[in-house]
Amino acid sequence: MTEDQWLAVQDIMRNALGRVIARDLFDEEQVARFLERENDDHRMEMAVTKLIGDCVRGGKHAAEAVEASDYVYPKKFGVAPKPVAEQIGILRRYFPKLVTYTGKAIDAKSSVYAEGKYVFPHWRTLGETYQQARELVMSHLMKQRKFCVHPSCSSFDFERQRRNARTEEMLDEVRGAQENADMLIVPAQFGKVHRGKSPRMITEELARTEFHLGVVEVGCMLLTHPERIQYGHAHWIVCAGDEFLPSISGGEIGEVSAFAVLDHLAGLYVAYAGNERRDFGTATGFLPEF
Repeated sequence: MTEDQWLAVQDIMRNALGRVIARDLFDEEQVARFLERENDDHRMEMAVTKLIGDCVRGGKHAAEAVEASDYVYPKKFGVAPKPVAEQIGILRRYFPKLVTYTGKAIDAKSSVYAEGKYVFPHWRTLGETYQQARELVMSHLMKQRKFCVHPSCSSFDFERQRRNARTEEMLDEVRGAQENADMLIVPAQFGKVHRGKSPRMITEELARTEFHLGVVEVGCMLLTHPERIQYGHAHWIVCAGDEFLPSISGGEIGEVSAFAVLDHLAGLYVAYAGNERRDFGTATGFLPEF
């Protein structure tokens, strides 16, 4: 945001607030209750973020969303991730040689949309190529529970796959800020924030510090939080950090990977990037604010 844009936004918000007050919609008691919340920064940030987000929507794929989605996380998962230290302990069972940086990352400020801090390795610490890293994570998931992999997600279709450029850039930035640690501590959300919207629409609406997560990142989050993916009324976890080029035309992404439970079997599947299903939820991470 430029300085001129920042000043213009302040003017818009100030004028809108003035018009609301001038209409005398709230009595003194209600205003007093509002003023009592002056230190409730999180709630105020959420309200302003939602307001601006609603105003900026309208990209090429803005119509790819259902009116409402009532899909929620499984009850066993709860609403927040496990403590960072507990996540690190779990991941060390699978990746014992990886180094974790826990300095400023532990106290870094999270986005208002993040559920909390998740821990996962940077893929370059797991293999020479992203495909090798992904296969390693999937092999651990398949040892943890019965897991299936859709043929399009297998190594036979790697020629059509690529990493999202924004995801790569921001994860490298996180790693640099955390002294090139192997395991990263990243504010993230498992998909609930973006439920009911197509992955293409989410790409247009990502916040400035937000980025898609791929199979490696979400797969490690499932290693530490296996209760997140259960049969029942829980949405798919779309991993738009891994993209599939259309098999014929090339260019814009055609599909993305997604974790889900189908016919009581957890697995890695393929989802059309333009699909606005009620049971879709795109997982994203956020740059930590130190």
